[in-house]
Amino acid sequence: MIVDAHNDLLAELVHRDGEERPFARYWRPELDAGGVDLQVCAIYTADDSDDALRFGLAQAAAYHRLLAESPDVVPVRTAEDLDRDGLRVMLSVEGAELFDADPQLAYAYWGLGARMFSLTWNHRNPFADGLGVEEDEGLSALGRELV
Repeated sequence: MIVDAHNDLLAELVHRDGEERPFARYWRPELDAGGVDLQVCAIYTADDSDDALRFGLAQAAAYHRLLAESPDVVPVRTAEDLDRDGLRVMLSVEGAELFDADPQLAYAYWGLGARMFSLTWNHRNPFADGLGVEEDEGLSALGRELV
């Protein structure tokens, strides 16, 4: 099985929101040519700004638009979905900044279909220290609650 565990597919689909079937036009041919069996679709917001939650939800909406426009694409929500035929896609959250210090929002993203979560991207957030911080303390109390 060939797995692409990271790309900026969802951010691009948000950017191409006004276009007709952007996944089918720009991404699907490349994934098929590369023999990709599973594409992890990361929701990534890069910072903890006020727009992180909105941009994260826009990316989740783009993921669901991809599924609606591509009935042959299989969303991975359970281990059994990994054994299904065709291109499989898995929604993930890359960095918990979009939870805005509220670990309960992870349940909302789970409900939207996210099945893989990373607490940080590179920077410290309310849940965990990131890359290159002077005093790396690992998980915060909120991070332990989230886990």
